[in-house]
Amino acid sequence: MPKLSIFSVVVRRDASTSTPVEVPEHEIAMLQTIFGEEHVHNTRHQSIADAGLTDDDAVGEGEFGEGEFDRLAAKYGGNDEGLLVEQVFGKKATKGLEAAMAATGKPKKKGSASKASQSTETEQ
Repeated sequence: MPKLSIFSVVVRRDASTSTPVEVPEHEIAMLQTIFGEEHVHNTRHQSIADAGLTDDDAVGEGEFGEGEFDRLAAKYGGNDEGLLVEQVFGKKATKGLEAAMAATGKPKKKGSASKASQSTETEQ
């Protein structure tokens, strides 16, 4: 079971509501799909799509394995187009989520920005 960094990010839900959350980097793509790339920020209040993440944004590590697809499906649900996790990473059998987890599981260097995984199958 791979250990991945968990990042503190801020989701701007509307003009008056910003919510801090702690998620693994691959889950940021889910938040960007739901709320829009411009509304998911790093701890420096910069759009992650523009400025990326550094290890300064990391708050810990967690183990994520074969149950991750089901965890994301249960957490984010779906809409008329299907499960959101499938819209972002593709069907479970394609292993798109596993590829995103492997790509984002590498530690960040201090001050070195890395953009979050943004492989979306379909745009909303």
